[in-house]
Amino acid sequence: MRIIGSSCRRRGISTILGVIIFVGIMFTAVIPMMLVMRQADTLHEMRKHELGILDQERAMESLCLYVCPDGPSSKNVEVTIVNNCEVLIRVVSLWINNETVIMEIDIPSLSEEVLVPLALDPVNGDEYDIRVTTDRGNVYTSENGILYYQEDAWVTETLGIRIILPSRPGKGARTNLWLNELRVTIADEEGDILYSNYTMYWAISASENFFELESAGDYKVTIYIWCQKKISEGYPNQHWEMIYGPNEIHSITWPTDDPIIEIKFAIDGDHLIVPG
Repeated sequence: MRIIGSSCRRRGISTILGVIIFVGIMFTAVIPMMLVMRQADTLHEMRKHELGILDQERAMESLCLYVCPDGPSSKNVEVTIVNNCEVLIRVVSLWINNETVIMEIDIPSLSEEVLVPLALDPVNGDEYDIRVTTDRGNVYTSENGILYYQEDAWVTETLGIRIILPSRPGKGARTNLWLNELRVTIADEEGDILYSNYTMYWAISASENFFELESAGDYKVTIYIWCQKKISEGYPNQHWEMIYGPNEIHSITWPTDDPIIEIKFAIDGDHLIVPG
């Protein structure tokens, strides 16, 4: 005689065991794999975000490198690194032609660092291409070009005056009348006008303009800014307002000093000033 009840119970137990084994496989293989994949996706997104921030900071970097002799008869050169942006810049290497000097120098926002003079020991005909690299991967060359040593003296490619403005505050963040257009006039010591009402635009971010000069000497700089009308303060029309000059004289004495002079403005309330 067949016992039907026992057979059914065995089949039921087999089914339950199969389900338990399947669920066990799911928990021990599939679900951990899904968690690992999700974690990998999360790490990938985090890395993309970090790279995006790095790219943004790399684009924000603004650095100027100036190289000049340590003295009128010295064979050593002095290197000045100027951070013109709003983020800290870390310089990790200095390139001198094909040689690399490893370093780690932090330059805070809107400040500069003067390196220990470099002993180059040049001979006539030598030239030096000097650059720096930051930890974000940007490479900056010397603003005054390649240095040449000829007839027992240093020669540079570029002389000039650089005008630097800070970030321009938005209209809602200031009570002054400034607009974004400036006019720059530069005259030499004989009174000859080299740049007459040269137009310079002031961006929301920090702005700068370089005015190349042919030789060392004394130069007079005058700067005006275009201002909006504000009848309540007695300005019925738009007008030009002098912010620098008219008797500001700058002397370029290369090679005894830097070949490039900087005029760096700062905001003091409703005024643009050049700190003394």
